[in-house]
Amino acid sequence: MTGDLAAWANTYDLNVTTVSPKDSQTYNFSIRETAFIVDLRTMQIVWKNNGSLLGIGPSSASLAITQILTML
Repeated sequence: MTGDLAAWANTYDLNVTTVSPKDSQTYNFSIRETAFIVDLRTMQIVWKNNGSLLGIGPSSASLAITQILTML
Protein backbone atom coordinates (compact mmCIF):
# COMPACT_ATOMS: atom_id res chain seq x y z
CA MET A 1 0.00 0.00 0.00
CA THR A 2 2.76 2.46 0.90
CA GLY A 3 4.48 1.83 -2.44
CA ASP A 4 1.25 2.52 -4.32
CA LEU A 5 0.72 5.75 -2.42
CA ALA A 6 4.30 6.86 -3.01
CA ALA A 7 4.00 6.08 -6.74
CA TRP A 8 0.76 8.06 -6.94
CA ALA A 9 2.28 11.04 -5.11
CA ASN A 10 5.32 10.98 -7.40
CA THR A 11 3.16 10.72 -10.54
CA TYR A 12 1.33 13.92 -9.63
CA ASP A 13 4.42 15.61 -8.15
CA LEU A 14 2.73 16.03 -4.77
CA ASN A 15 5.33 17.29 -2.36
CA VAL A 16 3.18 17.30 0.76
CA THR A 17 3.55 15.49 4.04
CA THR A 18 0.00 14.12 4.08
CA VAL A 19 0.87 11.54 1.42
CA SER A 20 4.19 10.50 2.96
CA PRO A 21 4.56 7.29 4.97
CA LYS A 22 4.64 7.91 8.72
CA ASP A 23 8.10 6.37 8.97
CA SER A 24 9.55 8.56 6.23
CA GLN A 25 12.61 10.61 7.13
CA THR A 26 11.99 12.95 4.19
CA TYR A 27 9.68 15.90 4.68
CA ASN A 28 8.58 17.75 1.56
CA PHE A 29 6.68 20.96 2.10
CA SER A 30 4.59 22.66 -0.53
CA ILE A 31 2.80 25.98 -0.31
CA ARG A 32 0.93 25.95 2.98
CA GLU A 33 -2.29 27.34 1.53
CA THR A 34 -2.93 24.61 -1.07
CA ALA A 35 -6.02 22.46 -1.53
CA PHE A 36 -6.54 19.44 -3.78
CA ILE A 37 -9.68 17.60 -4.82
CA VAL A 38 -8.97 13.99 -5.76
CA ASP A 39 -11.39 11.74 -7.63
CA LEU A 40 -11.11 8.64 -5.44
CA ARG A 41 -12.39 6.35 -8.21
CA THR A 42 -9.48 7.24 -10.50
CA MET A 43 -7.05 8.76 -7.97
CA GLN A 44 -6.61 11.74 -10.28
CA ILE A 45 -6.38 15.32 -9.11
CA VAL A 46 -9.40 17.08 -10.56
CA TRP A 47 -8.88 20.48 -8.91
CA LYS A 48 -6.02 22.33 -7.23
CA ASN A 49 -5.80 25.78 -5.73
CA ASN A 50 -2.87 27.71 -4.28
CA GLY A 51 -4.44 30.29 -2.01
CA SER A 52 -2.93 33.52 -0.80
CA LEU A 53 -0.16 33.28 1.76
CA LEU A 54 -0.99 36.85 2.78
CA GLY A 55 -4.45 35.95 4.08
CA ILE A 56 -6.14 38.04 1.41
CA GLY A 57 -9.35 36.65 -0.07
CA PRO A 58 -10.98 33.30 0.65
CA SER A 59 -8.89 30.39 1.88
CA SER A 60 -8.13 27.48 -0.42
CA ALA A 61 -10.20 25.29 1.93
CA SER A 62 -13.33 27.41 1.49
CA LEU A 63 -12.78 27.51 -2.29
CA ALA A 64 -12.38 23.71 -2.27
CA ILE A 65 -15.68 23.29 -0.44
CA THR A 66 -17.42 25.46 -3.01
CA GLN A 67 -15.82 23.47 -5.83
CA ILE A 68 -16.82 20.13 -4.29
CA LEU A 69 -20.43 21.29 -4.02
CA THR A 70 -20.31 22.41 -7.67
CA MET A 71 -19.00 18.99 -8.73
CA LEU A 72 -21.76 17.05 -6.96
